[in-house]
Amino acid sequence: MVLDHQHEYRSQWKAIESIAEKLNVHRETLRLWVRRAEVDAGQRPGLTTDERARMKELDRQSKR
Repeated sequence: MVLDHQHEYRSQWKAIESIAEKLNVHRETLRLWVRRAEVDAGQRPGLTTDERARMKELDRQSKR
């Protein structure tokens, strides 16, 4: 939702603040969700959700 409507606000942070209030979630929680979505979409560097899950699984397997 933030990524779809951020153009309507002065900044992405202002969009997060406004939308978080409407969704009744903490703005920091929403900010983290937005960052994760940006990584998953390839718009921001970092491990995707799938990559993180795979790393976690490999870590579990190596501890056996």
